[in-house]
Amino acid sequence: MKKIIYTNADNSVVVITPAPKARLTKQVQIGEKKALGIDGESLQILKKDNSGKLVEDENGEFLYVDLMIPVYETQFAETENKFIERIAKKDVPTGLKYKIIDETELPTSRSWRNAWTYNIESSTFDIDLEKAKVSQKEIIIAKAHERVAKNSFGTQNFDAVIEEIEAIDFDQIKTKDELYNTFPLSINNRDGNRVYKIHK
Repeated sequence: MKKIIYTNADNSVVVITPAPKARLTKQVQIGEKKALGIDGESLQILKKDNSGKLVEDENGEFLYVDLMIPVYETQFAETENKFIERIAKKDVPTGLKYKIIDETELPTSRSWRNAWTYNIESSTFDIDLEKAKVSQKEIIIAKAHERVAKNSFGTQNFDAVIEEIEAIDFDQIKTKDELYNTFPLSINNRDGNRVYKIHK
């Protein structure tokens, strides 16, 4: 699936997923079929020749033929590329550059989504480390609240998490891996002290 991506003035990354049902369609006749009555039998009409005159048999009786009705199929009225471009022109703020990418080009990890950065010229994603630090704190606190809500994490341990967060010197963190490893020991249901797998 194609995505539309652009960067706001504050460097935040916006990813638009066009709704498939928004793609324009049309009805195309692909054939005909017999019209059926409520009893399931074919409906018939009087037969006419090319001039519109009713046709009779050798005994002067009018001839009947099956009533045929058209069969339609819903087809796309625009190509996928034109559809995506139309949505981009409608949804991307005026004056901002955008790019159409494949879904597979997005980072496989949603870690620190609010800290994503994107370079349109090189089509590369990265992480704004300072924004990621804010997100990491939010992730840790949210996880602690989740444990409390499930009655598997007492308020005393929650307070310990807050103390551990306050003890972390985020200003000294210089890499994404260092930031991953800030997950408090007070929350012990993690792998290798990480919230998620190592960032790639």
